[in-house]
Parts: sequence; C-alpha cells; structure tokens
Amino acid sequence: MTTAIYLAHLNPLTNSHIEIIDELLQENNVIVMPVRFLMGEKEINSKSFPFNFEIRKKMIESVFGDSVTVSSN
Repeated sequence: MTTAIYLAHLNPLTNSHIEIIDELLQENNVIVMPVRFLMGEKEINSKSFPFNFEIRKKMIESVFGDSVTVSSN
C-alpha cells in the first residue's frame, strides 16, 4: 500500500476536503498536513485563517478518527 500526503489549508475542514480524503483512503495510507503559517515558532492566524493547527487537527480526527495521520510538518 502506498502513502498519500494531502497538504491543504483545511481552515476549516470542508465537505470537499472530506471527499478528497475519503477517496485517498480507498487505496492509500493518508497523512494530512494542514498548512501552517509560522513566524519563528509561533503560528500566525488571521481572519482568513482563523483556526490554529490543534483545532484543525481535532476537526480532522473527529471525522476520520485514527484512519489518517495528521502531521504538522
């Protein structure tokens, strides 16, 4: 089995993201990597990107459980 890496903003996780990840899961191990904007070690959020990495990770895990790996880098 191959591993697929899905890199996306996921800010927030949408139905389209869920459909793409579901499709990837049919034939792959999946690593989901939410895009992070960093200044040094600090994550930068804005009105356009309101949810930090930990919140987006929880969103992904609430839908997919442990069937995907969520990575910050």
